Amino acid sequence: LEQEWYAEEQESKLIKSRRRLSGGIADAEGSKRMRLETDANGGMHDCVADGEAQHACTPERPDAASPGTSAQQFPMEDTELLRREDAHRRMLVASGRSKPAAQPPAATACSFVYPPRRGLYPAVLPPMPTLPATTPIVLGAALSDDELTRLLALWDFCNALGAAMAMAPAAMPFAALTNAICGSGPIDYSLACQLHCALLRAVAVDFEGLEGWDPYLHIIFDPLLELSWPEQLMKLVQHYEQFEGDVDGVEGQAVIVETLSTREWTALSPQLRSRLFAWLADRAAQCDTVRLHLDRLAEHGGDLRSEHRGLVAEEEALSGDVAEAQSRLREVEAKLAAPQRAGSGVALARLEAELAEARTRVRAKEAELEILRRRRQDSEEVSDSLAVRSDPLGRDRYHRQYYQLGGRHGAGELFLHGEDGWSRLRGKAAVEQLSSGLHADGRREGPLRRTLAQKRTRVERDGAAAGEPPMLSATAAEAERAVRGGAKGLPEAYAAQGATTMPTGGRGSAASVRLGARRAGTALEGSGAPATMAEAVEAVEAVGAASSSQTFHEQLGERLRQLAAATADYNTRRLIDDASAQALHAAAAAVDGMSDAKKLEAAWPLPDCSSPQLEVLRYALLEFEERLQQTQQVWGEHAPLQRTWLSFTRRLSHPHEAAAALLLLEANMTSTGARARGWLKEFASQWRSDTAQALTLASACSALLALDTGWCGREASFERPAAEAKKAGSSAKKSNGVGGGGGRRRMEADEFARSKGEPLPSLYWAADSPSTASVRARAGGELLDLCPSEDGGWAAWSLGAPASAGADLKGHTLHEAKGKRLTVWYEEEVHGEPRDVPYLGSVVAATSGKGLTVRFDYTRLADGAPELLVIGNDDDWRWGLHRVKPSAPTRLLLPPTTQ
Repeated sequence: LEQEWYAEEQESKLIKSRRRLSGGIADAEGSKRMRLETDANGGMHDCVADGEAQHACTPERPDAASPGTSAQQFPMEDTELLRREDAHRRMLVASGRSKPAAQPPAATACSFVYPPRRGLYPAVLPPMPTLPATTPIVLGAALSDDELTRLLALWDFCNALGAAMAMAPAAMPFAALTNAICGSGPIDYSLACQLHCALLRAVAVDFEGLEGWDPYLHIIFDPLLELSWPEQLMKLVQHYEQFEGDVDGVEGQAVIVETLSTREWTALSPQLRSRLFAWLADRAAQCDTVRLHLDRLAEHGGDLRSEHRGLVAEEEALSGDVAEAQSRLREVEAKLAAPQRAGSGVALARLEAELAEARTRVRAKEAELEILRRRRQDSEEVSDSLAVRSDPLGRDRYHRQYYQLGGRHGAGELFLHGEDGWSRLRGKAAVEQLSSGLHADGRREGPLRRTLAQKRTRVERDGAAAGEPPMLSATAAEAERAVRGGAKGLPEAYAAQGATTMPTGGRGSAASVRLGARRAGTALEGSGAPATMAEAVEAVEAVGAASSSQTFHEQLGERLRQLAAATADYNTRRLIDDASAQALHAAAAAVDGMSDAKKLEAAWPLPDCSSPQLEVLRYALLEFEERLQQTQQVWGEHAPLQRTWLSFTRRLSHPHEAAAALLLLEANMTSTGARARGWLKEFASQWRSDTAQALTLASACSALLALDTGWCGREASFERPAAEAKKAGSSAKKSNGVGGGGGRRRMEADEFARSKGEPLPSLYWAADSPSTASVRARAGGELLDLCPSEDGGWAAWSLGAPASAGADLKGHTLHEAKGKRLTVWYEEEVHGEPRDVPYLGSVVAATSGKGLTVRFDYTRLADGAPELLVIGNDDDWRWGLHRVKPSAPTRLLLPPTTQ
C-alpha cells in the first residue's frame, strides 16, 4: 500500500510540475511580447506582467505535516478517505508499527490516523470514530416524507417569525405544531385556532382599503375570530385562483370549501390541513407585516455585525493587556520568592507595593475582559434572534443533509435527512460523537465539521432543553395519568386529549357521537305541542339522557321541532295578530324547516375537540341577548318566551341549534322604529336564509356577528382599544349602523362568563415558556405546563394560580422570573427621530403586585451603580435578548359597512 500510494504521489507531483513549467514558459513568452509592444510609458505594465509570471511559476508548498502525502489530494472524497483509513490501519498492524485498538474499545479518545501526520505512528491504534445512531422521526399521523419536510419548514417559520405575527405561543416544540395541525384533540384544536388566527390577522392587513373587504376585516379583527376562522380561511382560499393543495389528484380547494361548509376543521385530513396551513403561512410570509419586520431585521443585522466585529477586536486587544498584566504579576512574584533578589527592607516594601498594584491591575483587567466577553456573547445571542430561517449545515459520508431548525427550541438537537427520511440527533453527547466521527479531510464531512464547531457553543448551552422540563419532576405514572387527563387544573373538556381522535366512522357512529347528560338535556321531551306555556318551559328545561335508539339527526331534529312548537303555541295563545306575531310565526316556521330530515342530512356531529368553542358561542349569544334586553330592544312583553329561549340556549349541543336561537331572537327584537325598518330593508332576508343553513361553529358565529353589526352598529359589535377610541373622539359615540348604540359596551365571551361566575373552559396560551420542551397556558385560574409528544398526546402539569406581579409574566411563575434576562424597549430620540431603543437586563426581584425589578446590564448611574427600574404591563418588553421589537398586526379603524 505504501509503495502504491508513493507511486501515485510521485506521478501527481510530476504532472503538476509539468503544468507549472508550461505555465511559466507561456507567461514568460507573453511578458516578452508585452515588452516589445509597449513604449517607454508602459513600464508599469511590464512590472505587473513580470509579477504575475513570477507568481505563476512559484510552486505550491507541500504539506509539511504529511510527508509522503500530497496536500493537493485533500479534501478527498469521503468514502475513499474512509477506505484508505481502514487500509492504513491494517498496514500499521501488519507491519508491527502499531498495536490494534483494544476490544472492547477503551475509554480513550477516538481519532483518525490517516493521513499520517509527520511520519508518526501511534503505539496503540485509537478506536475508529463512528457516527452516532439517529432516531427516526415518527409522528402519530401518517405523513409522507414531503409532508414531514413541510411541517419542519413550517415549524422553523413559526418559531422565527411568530413574535412578529403576534402568535401565542411565539415559539413552540416541533411536537406542539405537529399536534396542532395533524391532531384532533381539544388541546390540539385550541392551539390550531391560535396559530391560524394569528396568520389570518397578519394577512388581512394587506386588504385594508380594498373595496368590498371591510366586512371581512371586521370579522378578522373581532375577538370571536377563534370561532369563525375556518370560514374566513375558506373565503380566503376561494379568493385566490391558485391553491397548491391537491391531494391524490383531487382538487384541494374544492375539498376545503365542501368540507368546511358543513363540518368543522378537524374533518379535513391531516395531509390537507398541513397543505392549507403551509399555504396560509406562505401568504403571511409575503404580507406587509412580515416584510416590514424583515426590513428592520436587515437594517439592525448590519449594525449588529459591525458592532460584533468591534467587540471581537476589542476583546482580543484586552486579552493581550490581561496577558501582559499577568506576566508582570508573575515577574514581581518571582522577585519576592527569591530572598537574595528582594534586597533590603526598602526594596522589599517597594516590591510588595508593586505586587499589590500588579494584582489590582490584573483584577481590573480581568473584570473588564469579563464584561466585554459577556457583551460579545450577548451580541451573538441577539444575532441568533435575528435569524429568519435555518440554513443547511452540510452533508456526511452518506449524503445525509444536516439542519438545526426551530431556533431556541431546536438548539439542543440536529435534524438530518437522507434516503431513509428524516431523523434526529438529540443532546450534547450525540453532537460530540458526531463531531469526532466526521473526518476533517473529507470533501463533505470537513465543511460540516467546521460548521458544527461554530454551532457547538449554542448546542452545548441549550442541549438540556430537549429533555423533560427542568422544573418538573413527575414520575412515569404521573405523566401517564396526565396524558389520560388526570392532571390537576386541566379543564374537563381537555381531559381526554390522549384518547381523542378524529372521528372516522359514520355520521351516527359511537366514535363521533358522544352526548353526555348535559347535552342530552337540550332535548325537548314530548313530540306534541305543550298544553300551556309553563309546560313548554318545563319541556325545554328537562334534563335527561337521550334515547340510545335515536341517531344524531333524530335528536337534533327533535330539539328543533320542540323549540318551533313551543314558539308557535305561545304565539297562538296570545290571540294578537300584529307585526310581532307575524315575525314569531315566520321564525317558528323557519326553525321547523331547519329540522327537516333531508336538510339535516348535511349536518355532522360536533367533534368533542370543539366543545370548548361551543361554550364560547353560547356565552356570546347570551351576552348579545343581555345587551339588547338592557336597552329594551328585545322580548318586550314576551317574558315567557324569553325563558324558553334562555333555557334552550344554555344547553346548546350543536351550532345548528345556535342558528335556530338566533332566528328566534331576531324575531323578538323590537318591530317598530327606524332600527327595525332599516334592518328589514337592508339585511334581514339574506341573513335569515344564511342563518337557517348554518351547520358549523364558524357559520353560526358569522350569523351572530352579522346580526350584531346590522342591528347595533359597528361600534357596538367591534369594541376598539381605549387608545383608539380616545383618538377617534366623539365620532366613536355616533352610530353609523342601521340602529343606534346605547346600553353597555360589548363584552367578550370569557369576560361575560366570568361576570356570571362561570369561567369558560378555554385555554389562554402564553407567549413564552421557560422550557423549550413545553408550552404554557392558563385554564381554570391555573397556569399549566403542557408538554407535547410526537405520538399525539400531551402531558400536563399544574403550576398553581399565576401570581399577580403587577405585570403579565408571559407564561412564567414568580420563581422562574427571578434572574431571567429580558429586553425592554424605551422610545428615545435618535438622530432627530423617535425610535425604540432596546435595553438588556435581568430580573432581580419579582414580587406580587409590584411588577418586575430589572437591573440593566450596560447602563450606569452617576455613582457607577447599575440602573434599577420597575417594569409592568405598560412597558414594551420580552423575555430573552433581542434587538428588534416586533410590530404585530394592528387592529384597523375602518368605516362601517353598508353592505
